[in-house]
Amino acid sequence: MCTSMWNWLNTNSSAVQAFAAIVSAATTIFLAALTAWYVILTRHLAQATQAQLKSILDSQKEQNVRRKRELAALLKRFEEIQKQLPERDQDFNKLLSIVLWTERDIDNFQALMIQNGSGSAHFGREMVEPLRWLLLQHQNIQNNHQLLSKLDRQMFLHYSEKLRVDLLQMPLVFYNDSIDAYEEPLASKPVRRIHDSNPP
Repeated sequence: MCTSMWNWLNTNSSAVQAFAAIVSAATTIFLAALTAWYVILTRHLAQATQAQLKSILDSQKEQNVRRKRELAALLKRFEEIQKQLPERDQDFNKLLSIVLWTERDIDNFQALMIQNGSGSAHFGREMVEPLRWLLLQHQNIQNNHQLLSKLDRQMFLHYSEKLRVDLLQMPLVFYNDSIDAYEEPLASKPVRRIHDSNPP
């Protein structure tokens, strides 16, 4: 049987070699096609990953821009209202006609400052105290139609001045990045510093 097989192979050696060449070529083509498919699949996966990452980054950037715009609007509102507050003991009658910020404004401000970073969060906590105190006193005046006592008026002036200074002392990088609604640069605005942080 072995002899007849060898005789058959010798007789059909050309056909066997041709078949082997076809199998080898087919295997090479299959491996090349498989490699090409793998390359294409890998490229598509990489593109999908990049697109997903870009979408996430774009969404985060959009959220940051929206948050900073909202924060800029709040700070601008605080500044405009603070400019209307009494500057002297004789000016407290006008508090009856001034509309202040709300508790919701303060809560939104504090949340936005926390989201903006640790430095902003600390600075925001410093500003919340005068915001809440001034709002409470203003609500008492509006509800009771009574002016503040002399001591409360002094404290009101103190907290109003503290708020004004806090608004002017926003960090320069944060100011340039977030408070683009302001027309004047920070350095051009005069700042009166309060050396005694305790209320009078």
